[in-house]
Amino acid sequence: MLQLIRKAGNSPPGDGARRRFTLGSRWAVMVMVIVISAACVRGSADTPSPGPTSDHTPVSTQPAATPTPTEQPVTPEPSPTPLGGTLPVLHPSELAIPGCSTTPPGYSGPGGGTAPAPTPVSTPAGTSGERDPELAAEEAARFIAHAAPLWEQVTHWSVLLQDAWKQSRDPETQAGLIQVMGDRLGQACRSLGLIDAPVEALDARAALVSSIQERHQWAVDAADELRCCGDAQTGSLDERSEQTHELIVNAAIPVHALADKYALTVDTADPEREISSEVLDLTVVLPERWVMVRNDAQVVALAPHAYQVATVDGAGPAGWNYGTAARVRTLRNPAPVSPEELRGRLATVAGSFGVVEDERSLVIDGREAHEFVVLNEESTWRMRIAAVAVGEFTVFVEMGCPMEHEDGCRDLLDSFAAGLRFQG
Repeated sequence: MLQLIRKAGNSPPGDGARRRFTLGSRWAVMVMVIVISAACVRGSADTPSPGPTSDHTPVSTQPAATPTPTEQPVTPEPSPTPLGGTLPVLHPSELAIPGCSTTPPGYSGPGGGTAPAPTPVSTPAGTSGERDPELAAEEAARFIAHAAPLWEQVTHWSVLLQDAWKQSRDPETQAGLIQVMGDRLGQACRSLGLIDAPVEALDARAALVSSIQERHQWAVDAADELRCCGDAQTGSLDERSEQTHELIVNAAIPVHALADKYALTVDTADPEREISSEVLDLTVVLPERWVMVRNDAQVVALAPHAYQVATVDGAGPAGWNYGTAARVRTLRNPAPVSPEELRGRLATVAGSFGVVEDERSLVIDGREAHEFVVLNEESTWRMRIAAVAVGEFTVFVEMGCPMEHEDGCRDLLDSFAAGLRFQG
């Protein structure tokens, strides 16, 4: 059951609805710019809030349904912590912008590679040959539930870059900002490839795809200019930076129009988002504002942007590179494992990240699990790595956190693990 907001009335979206949304988006962006600017000028600032929240009460997308309490995982609020105080720095020769592919996994038709290639979701047609309106509404709601948190994260990083870019004069600072933006945009591209779009959402998805790809291309071109000529703040690149930032902000307009069409309001904190992994034989109910970026041999989800760190090292230590995120992966057992053997496997995996500092027992989906807390001394990151035996597999549930948010790292792991459901 998707928890989106049912609005009164069923009239199609109008100019007034678009105007309200655009003004609200620009207001939110302006507030974020002020907060980030204060952090850069004064050297420290409180962690930004996870984002705008609705002042409406969420109800079911089904008109006749009554909301019932659920045990959905809830992401804890971060404690106010310094953001770092200085702009990220990197030598221009070390710039490495990841690629941007928004193609859904396994897609081989026209538009493959980095071009937008949404896979429309088909649903049974009504007696008139039109798509069933209730099913179309459900699929639109599902798309919005996944697209809205992604847009929120991308907008956060775009705002941060725009504000900091104006203060970056030396090549190392420019390189640092370009790398941070490139890393986060690469994640956004991968996330878009995991979001199904019904035919009604193709315009909304296309707006997200094109805005993220244009912003990513700016990062690629800025990196080339910096490596070539020592300064990426040229007139044309600065103009494109403003233009691509506006594309990111305005990409929410068709998403909002889609919501209006089915009397829904975009809610970036929607917790009712279930992801299935056929490879790992499990489902994940994502906590609010988390964003899925990988679903293959591993499942990876990003924590809300309030828990991310805007530095070059914010992606995490070698072998991680996701930022503040959770990952699930498995290892086949040659035979049923005892608790001692499970702990031994966990110790081997934990040792590849750093020094074990602490451990505890916990329960994941009704099964006994064990967790190690690991410090990566080179990058000052802490990894929380849990292991649980499920049938013939050992399932590892890992949470990577920068030191700035180590106090909330355990709660983040617990909120993510609370949404895991094993099929074996």
